[in-house]
Amino acid sequence: MAPNTYQSIITTADDIKTAQKRRIIYIRPFLLFWFNSLFAEIIFLAVGVFIMTGTQDLFYKVMWTLVFCPLGMGGAMGGLVNFFIVDHYYGKKAAHFTGILALLILSACNYLCYNLDRHFGWFGATEHPMCASAADSYRHHLIQAAVKTLTKRFSPLQLQFLFKSYDQLYLEYCRKNQTEPNFVSNERGLRGFWTGSPQAKYVVINFHSGGFAMDATETHLYFWQRVANELADEGIPTGWLHVTYTLTPHATYPTQFCEAVEALRYIIEDLGRSPREIILVGDSAGANLCLALLSHLSHPSPDAPVLEIIESLKAVILLSPWLSFRHDWPSMMYNAQKDIDAIEVTAGWSQEYLNGKSSNCYIEAVEAPESWWEGARVEQTLVLAGGDEVLLDPIEAWMKKFSKRNFNTALIVGRNECHVAPLIWPLFGENRETQQGLALKSWLRERLST
Repeated sequence: MAPNTYQSIITTADDIKTAQKRRIIYIRPFLLFWFNSLFAEIIFLAVGVFIMTGTQDLFYKVMWTLVFCPLGMGGAMGGLVNFFIVDHYYGKKAAHFTGILALLILSACNYLCYNLDRHFGWFGATEHPMCASAADSYRHHLIQAAVKTLTKRFSPLQLQFLFKSYDQLYLEYCRKNQTEPNFVSNERGLRGFWTGSPQAKYVVINFHSGGFAMDATETHLYFWQRVANELADEGIPTGWLHVTYTLTPHATYPTQFCEAVEALRYIIEDLGRSPREIILVGDSAGANLCLALLSHLSHPSPDAPVLEIIESLKAVILLSPWLSFRHDWPSMMYNAQKDIDAIEVTAGWSQEYLNGKSSNCYIEAVEAPESWWEGARVEQTLVLAGGDEVLLDPIEAWMKKFSKRNFNTALIVGRNECHVAPLIWPLFGENRETQQGLALKSWLRERLST
């Protein structure tokens, strides 16, 4: 067995000087990043103390910010720079790679601190109005940008291929909740499914959004089910018929309009329910169908089968209703960067829905004169909108006409909320209650408990 051999590192006085220089080279990254981190943490600590939480738990905050964070940053960056850069890269290339490493480590550190504050209230930023508002605004901007990018990049057919159908989502929902699926269809064109009992005190007919081109999402099911659960807790049982109307380009107007009429006919004639036990609910394009149906009850359209009712519907709830296909409303401009709707997308979807036909009051409710809404067959109406949505102006313009002839009507505008915010935000992990969602539940409890 060969004897071990060793290489002497320091053999002369000159080797000592060289080793000391090398030591400085390896220590320098640690000292540099420790000092810079300490300087930044002093600023963060001052902001936390003087603006956020004051001197609460000050000892722990000082130890974390002025001891552990600088040591952690200095140690991490010093080790990475020595391992990946020293003796490997020089000059500008070394500076560039060091900058990239610093950005990655700083981002990871910031994300860690953000989650510490979010989950444990470390500095109180999540509760501070200024910071919480800024964080919410940034998060919502990302949500809206993601939705816009998605709808711009893909055609309706591609979107329908990429995402699960409402029927598929319903089957998954039933499996998860261990309930039997209850699909509905008939020869007149109705297709949909039930959540809750058709024999409940009130029946809700729900028409989903999607510009007539996209199916509903999982959040539609879970949001409306939470509404139903909260009503049930108040002793108000509801059964929900979710209508899965035909999407464009597979069918265009008036197919979806006719399917909406048949949904109401099914509830009244086949199930024998009184109109006073029926609530119409719709968001965006679904709300468009609700108003088309309401118009049809007072002014029968030649485009849809006749349906007469002897009593008024209990209520109509419209969430961000799509009431106009025009794009010259002021809110289309000043909310363009705040909302999920892109004008070029909605313009294309509306033309696909029309398919060359002329528009009318059943398609664009805002174009109907005020007198059109005289004697609307509904007892009470709730309209919900976001303050940041491009459809805000046509919604308010329609409300002025409708409310003059139907006094039991309310409009709730959620500040800093986008189009169908209660349904869109949860898709991206934002599960806090929206102002629109809270107002909707409160309104239903008050109206249905009497």
